[in-house]
Amino acid sequence: MFNVFRREMRANLKAVIIWGAAMFAFSAVGFGEYAVVTGGETPMDFDKMINIMPRLVQLMMGMGKYEPGTSEIISVSTAQGWYICMFLWCGLVAYIHAALLGADILSKEERDKTAEFLYTKPIKRSEAVCGKMAAAVLNSFFVVFVCWAGAVLTFLAQLKDVSVINAGSITLSMFGMFLTAQVFMFLGILLSTVLRGRGKALTASVWAVAVFYALGVAFEAYNLPVRAVTPMMWFDSARVIYVGFEPLYAALAVAVSVLAGFLSVKVYGARELN
Repeated sequence: MFNVFRREMRANLKAVIIWGAAMFAFSAVGFGEYAVVTGGETPMDFDKMINIMPRLVQLMMGMGKYEPGTSEIISVSTAQGWYICMFLWCGLVAYIHAALLGADILSKEERDKTAEFLYTKPIKRSEAVCGKMAAAVLNSFFVVFVCWAGAVLTFLAQLKDVSVINAGSITLSMFGMFLTAQVFMFLGILLSTVLRGRGKALTASVWAVAVFYALGVAFEAYNLPVRAVTPMMWFDSARVIYVGFEPLYAALAVAVSVLAGFLSVKVYGARELN
């Protein structure tokens, strides 16, 4: 299994460096723009521009969220409001990367006609799949880690008051992002074992992220208490900042990921490879 893990890490090295560099640049620039956007007289003008939009559109952009337990909208011109907005966009990048990685990590062997060679080695097919999964988890962690680094290095340095949002709340919310990414990654792996063809698996995985994102926006727009339905709401950054990290949803994310991984091993183990 360890040999498969090393092989997969080498094969994905270039891709993960590109994704990591893009994520760091995106997070560093996005979080770093806080002082520019909220400087001087800009905050009032910026909030007025945002308030013109329907709340559904605001939520799609990571804005217009209510402070948990109140009916007060969190202003995007505040540190917590800007962080919540950028967290959504960085999260979407991390989730799409994880979903694509999961859908590709098994299906590419059949595309490249290397499946027969890999799975006829003196190791069980389940061990080879687990080695690939371990490599995918580490790749996904790296992308989320550089996002955390970009936020800490560029955003925290601009804050004068860290009583509401600080390194701790950023770290916890990013951990939630990582757990959510694992859900989408293992869902992508499961889809690749069920669907024939790499293209179908990649498309279905991206659609899964899009559908859960849309559900999360719709549920929040209409104040529906159904957070458990979509992983997008399990580690909502506004709740992590104002309420705290919720272990129940962490357990749910781990359980869903483990179940999807277990089913993937079983289904792929019984599948006839091309």
